[in-house]
Amino acid sequence: MGVRKNFHAFIVKPFLAFVFKTFHAFVFKTFHAFIFTLLICGSVQAVQNKANLAKQEAPAPTPAPAVSEDPTSKLKAFLGKWDSQAAFASGMKASAQLDCTWSPQGKFLVCEQHVKLQDGDQKREQHQLTVYSYNAKENVYRYSTISDPGMAPSTGVVDIKGNVWTYDSSFENDGKIIKIHNTNTFTDAKNEVFKIVTSDDGGTTWKPLLDGSAHKVGN
Repeated sequence: MGVRKNFHAFIVKPFLAFVFKTFHAFVFKTFHAFIFTLLICGSVQAVQNKANLAKQEAPAPTPAPAVSEDPTSKLKAFLGKWDSQAAFASGMKASAQLDCTWSPQGKFLVCEQHVKLQDGDQKREQHQLTVYSYNAKENVYRYSTISDPGMAPSTGVVDIKGNVWTYDSSFENDGKIIKIHNTNTFTDAKNEVFKIVTSDDGGTTWKPLLDGSAHKVGN
């Protein structure tokens, strides 16, 4: 049950956590050229005196403020439409179609995903919705996922460093705590690989659970 509820956390989380239109704000600097016309009404010395006076009275230029990147923009890595394929260590196969867009006011990344699972002759589908955002007070990225329509949402934290998104979570199974470590690595702007490993001994040893990849197919 923990695996099924967290496949988005694996693949979209993205990919699901189960990984672009850029939301960047670009700052353009404009340089103005000023042309001064000197009217020579007297001697060359008089003109030089006027030039020196102008230099003394001219205010010192104010340095432009440093422009910092909006932390929310890091979420843009998953913008667009993605197709993914994955295989569980048990042999079960999974595929997903993911569509991520900015919310109307640009503060949330909204990802809807259609997941197909196949285990031998048995097939199952899920429709998941995940919303990502940046918490400025805590300086962390958070997500909320509805694993199927009508289901209660689950929440968590995703650590974004460079091109790697990392999810760490846990659940209880038969009285034992199972830890899940999920990494999503963007190898370039259109490709991402994800890997999920689990541990039932507090993180001493890890076993592979899922390996997969995703490819961006549209904006």
